[in-house]
Amino acid sequence: MMRDAAQKNRELRNANETIQRLASTDALTGLANRRSLYEALEREVARAARMGEHSSVIMADLDHFKSINDDYGHTIGDLVLASAASVFSRQSRPYDLAARYGGEEFFLLVPGTSTENAIGIAQRIRTEIAEIKVPGCPRQITVSLGVATWMPSEASEHLISRADQALYRAKNDGRNRVEAAPDKRHK
Repeated sequence: MMRDAAQKNRELRNANETIQRLASTDALTGLANRRSLYEALEREVARAARMGEHSSVIMADLDHFKSINDDYGHTIGDLVLASAASVFSRQSRPYDLAARYGGEEFFLLVPGTSTENAIGIAQRIRTEIAEIKVPGCPRQITVSLGVATWMPSEASEHLISRADQALYRAKNDGRNRVEAAPDKRHK
């Protein structure tokens, strides 16, 4: 009876781990999902405030993705998304968090990282994505990225908004580029 109870406990623990993984990751890309991102970002903002450190975020949007789906189909579009996700995974350090923000948008939380260093990471992502070759998609894949660095007393929602604004500046200024939000530290 003890052996059966131990076996049932292991099965229950494994089932709970599977449920947690499914609830926190994006099924297509394997990256963290938006809910997991928000939880991690709240923790990181609190940590950065406590430690007085930099913490940056990178928001990215694949350029002209809708036309890829329209011209080559959603299966090819899914391959493009998965390929882009693998770039974010490769460019992430063990303590960073790469997430699918939604649709063709990705997000990278880079703790302990200044604006300048986050721009360097974003440029590496931009360059690597431009080199992606997806079977069935003859187009070059490009990405626009916005970088923002947490400012003291800034709420996580405002940090996301500033990264989003920088992303849309990158899109409006020609795409396939990196833009940074102003980094004016509060006194």
